[in-house]
Amino acid sequence: MTIPLGPAGLAVGVTAIVAAGGRGTRVGGPVPKQFLDLAGRPVLVRSLEVLAADPRVDELVVAAPPGWVDRVWELARQYGIPKLTRVVEGGETRQESVGRAFGAVSSRPRVVAIHDAARPLLPPALLAGLLEAAGRYPAVIAAVPVRDTVKEAAPGDPPRVARTLARERLWAAQTPQVFHAHVLEAALARAREDGFTGTDEAALVERLGEPVVLYPGSAENLKLTTPEDFALAGALLARRHAAAAPPAPA
Repeated sequence: MTIPLGPAGLAVGVTAIVAAGGRGTRVGGPVPKQFLDLAGRPVLVRSLEVLAADPRVDELVVAAPPGWVDRVWELARQYGIPKLTRVVEGGETRQESVGRAFGAVSSRPRVVAIHDAARPLLPPALLAGLLEAAGRYPAVIAAVPVRDTVKEAAPGDPPRVARTLARERLWAAQTPQVFHAHVLEAALARAREDGFTGTDEAALVERLGEPVVLYPGSAENLKLTTPEDFALAGALLARRHAAAAPPAPA
């Protein structure tokens, strides 16, 4: 199925679902990582702002941790994110959270972009490229080629190498993951029927036999998991701001 394209050659009619239902326990502390400060702004706000800035994104829907729904609305008001239309309480798994968010979509989007709240450095050009690709492909995800040698472990303590995988064919998945709405709906329904839980939405779509296109992601589109990731993200933001600043007068 081909989605009609907008005047700029990019897909239109987009709902962005932000998966923010996790607790982020590896960072530590009582506050989920998506609500922690990153260079003066909460992580979640940075993710919402980059999605909302794209003119093709019509609405934002957030799956929040239990007890944090009101806080999401407060942040949207504080930072001026009018495209946020729904905030739902997430479930036990990412898949359940995304399913709840998809069920709360207020419009009938042609394209759904799912993004991790913990990837606040999403480059706008990457988002635009994915949405453009979604005009041609029903399922397309950001991903980067694996650079390290990857070992498959055999069971045991300590674990031992079972085999070395050919990294030439290995890609590390990122978000956004972008799907035609009817494809995502079918994938979520099939997973529920089969009792299957995947680690990302692409895994659900793959089970339908639908090809998932890999779109080159970005090393800067890192996922914040540890305190070290926050330090790296802060340094990357500082570099971006320095690059965007006007030159000092001579």
